[in-house]
Amino acid sequence: MEVKAQDSAQQDNESQKSGKIDEITFPISPEKISVTMMRSIDPSVETPLFTKLWFERMEEKTNIHIECIDIPSSAWAEKRNLALVSGDYSDIFYGMGTFSLADEAKYGSQGILIPLNKLIEEKAPTFREIMAESELVRNSITHSDGNIYSLPYLGRSTTTNEFGKIMTEAPYFSINMKWIKNLGLDVPTTVEEYYNVLKAFKEQDPNGNGIQDEIPFLCWGLNSPSFREALAWFGVFAGIAEDNGTVYYGQATEEYKEF
Repeated sequence: MEVKAQDSAQQDNESQKSGKIDEITFPISPEKISVTMMRSIDPSVETPLFTKLWFERMEEKTNIHIECIDIPSSAWAEKRNLALVSGDYSDIFYGMGTFSLADEAKYGSQGILIPLNKLIEEKAPTFREIMAESELVRNSITHSDGNIYSLPYLGRSTTTNEFGKIMTEAPYFSINMKWIKNLGLDVPTTVEEYYNVLKAFKEQDPNGNGIQDEIPFLCWGLNSPSFREALAWFGVFAGIAEDNGTVYYGQATEEYKEF
């Protein structure tokens, strides 16, 4: 994620008013703030509902409204470059691979992207701790001029508990334990039990608002790792699989194509 330069004066002013913080307090702004965010999306896997819910929840919590400018990944380079050349670009650029390290150095030196060092130190206590903990993370985003122009996507290894390591473990699922408790259910341990819990989430009003508005299962797209791994519960595999000594690629099978 990159932040453009024209916001730096406002951000510095806010930093001086609030001073250095050690904890994140909400809302972040006492007054409603609106910012624009240009982001690269893959329409084949993007789930608008997930995006809408996530940003609505963040706006409610932070008092910051983010206006998304969605660009298909196939057209991202062209649209981003046109925006930069015209000078009419968003407050934030978001998405994996939106800028290369060379791009960051180029546009950072031109003042289009602002250094995030001071903002990280004053406003991002969690990420500041991650950088202190992981030399790999810190070095991978710090340029030769000493500046940081973007925030990375990070995964913490479930075996070593280290940040920045490649995660080879299978994706995992989370479940709303508050809803489990509210409905007096047990944590599911089989596919059938999992189905029954999700069905109860949908039908039995676990949030207690008197409206059947719960969404029992959510992922960011049909091609998300978690969703693809769940296919294995039904004998459909998305990756390399083995059947009676024969190794095959799951996505080439008729079962996967039907999915």
